[in-house]
Amino acid sequence: MVSLQENSWEEGICPICQESPTEAVSTDCGHVFCRVCLAQHVDKASASGVFCCPLCRKPCSEGVLGAGHICHSHQKRVRWFCEESRLLLCVECLVSPEHKSHCELAIENAISHYKERLGRRSRKLRKDAEELRRLGAQEPVQYASDLMIRSAPQKLEAIYPKLQKRVNKPLLQQP
Repeated sequence: MVSLQENSWEEGICPICQESPTEAVSTDCGHVFCRVCLAQHVDKASASGVFCCPLCRKPCSEGVLGAGHICHSHQKRVRWFCEESRLLLCVECLVSPEHKSHCELAIENAISHYKERLGRRSRKLRKDAEELRRLGAQEPVQYASDLMIRSAPQKLEAIYPKLQKRVNKPLLQQP
């Protein structure tokens, strides 16, 4: 078996094939490999049911074979998020003139920020939905009370002669 070189990933070299990474992907621990090299490693490791980084042996998710988290321009791991351009940036992108005056956050901070923001919006939407349900439940009650108010004059007109007879009847029966 070929020995993996520990510092090669920092130099932009795949530790498995010792070449510049083709379709670079990074593991959960941050090591960078060619997609094909890592996929072959995952295929061999999937028999045991556990996937570990071929370099440091830390457990990783097989999802690393997805989009990767590697800058397509510089083949380096992305570590920042640019608020203005809404892009993930590597260290070279970060210092480029294109992003010089932009506000960048470490990816972890950006994730926390957007999770909080999403949570606030989600709570507001739930509150608004509950308010709409409450108003929807009140609608039949409002309709019934409006109907009663509109029909009250007719009911009073129908009852008034009967009430007048009752009030006048005892007066007429007195000696």
